[in-house]
Amino acid sequence: MENTRKKIKPDLARNIISRRNLRDWSAEELSKRCDVPYPTLRDIEAGISGGSTKTLSKVASALECSIEELTGGFSPPKAPPTVDAMATLVNENARLRAENANLHEKISDLDEGIAKTIAELEHLERIERRYQAILNKLGSEDALDEWLKSTSEKKQPNSA
Repeated sequence: MENTRKKIKPDLARNIISRRNLRDWSAEELSKRCDVPYPTLRDIEAGISGGSTKTLSKVASALECSIEELTGGFSPPKAPPTVDAMATLVNENARLRAENANLHEKISDLDEGIAKTIAELEHLERIERRYQAILNKLGSEDALDEWLKSTSEKKQPNSA
């Protein structure tokens, strides 16, 4: 294991520095972005330290890559999750599934409302086109008013 760690340190240092340089960040900038003390980062970049899993995770996150990518394929072993942690994950998963189902229901309701609104708008557009066609035939809104008046008078029964 010690030979592996010695080999990883130069790879780790080289990978961090090259990814940092691609972003045009100084070591101090990366230190701030990943919330790792500058002396710790400096030691990792110098190959003096391999860094803890927590530290490497923070650095990898800031550089938008995995620990494996930083170490060249090696990842420090992780502790297995505890029963409490697993229960928390199961509960969170159930909560997210319920929330997802609720959101899908809301989206379905919105889709129905949108379809109804579109149908209403299309109906109004047909009415507007008919109105414009009649208006164009009659020549003015005054002529349209007269036509509507005469049409409604014809439809009313004689009161005499």
